[in-house]
Amino acid sequence: MGWYTNFPLRFIDGKMGEIYRAHPAFQRLSKEHPDLVAKLRSVVSDRLQRQRMDNHEALEPIKQEMQRAFDLMSSYVSSDQELM
Repeated sequence: MGWYTNFPLRFIDGKMGEIYRAHPAFQRLSKEHPDLVAKLRSVVSDRLQRQRMDNHEALEPIKQEMQRAFDLMSSYVSSDQELM
């Protein structure tokens, strides 16, 4: 599946981001990798708020970090579907 679905919404500001961040896998990621989460929250919020929310091209500069976060969170759940 990959992170190109709604995964970046975990890193945006506001109520929608808060809802996604309440997931136990995100809570664990935040605890175990706070620097990665902080970087992604900063960059994703800035880039996606200036562009369309579904514009993943805006996230190209942090593609590797986003994939790392997705892979880590995927290892915390039994199925990637739990992250969607």
